Amino acid sequence: MDLNKSFFTVIVISVDMFESSIVDERHFGTIQEAMIYKNNLPAELQGLVCEISA
Repeated sequence: MDLNKSFFTVIVISVDMFESSIVDERHFGTIQEAMIYKNNLPAELQGLVCEISA
């Protein structure tokens, strides 16, 4: 098991006037996969890419 391996999480957020909520959270092996997913989200949703060290 490689303890230095990182993965990338995309947290999808729906922003409303009075509150925001997390709609989805997905994990990816590479930053490129995470960015493709984030960039293809519908306009009403926002995505945040986070690198997580395992």
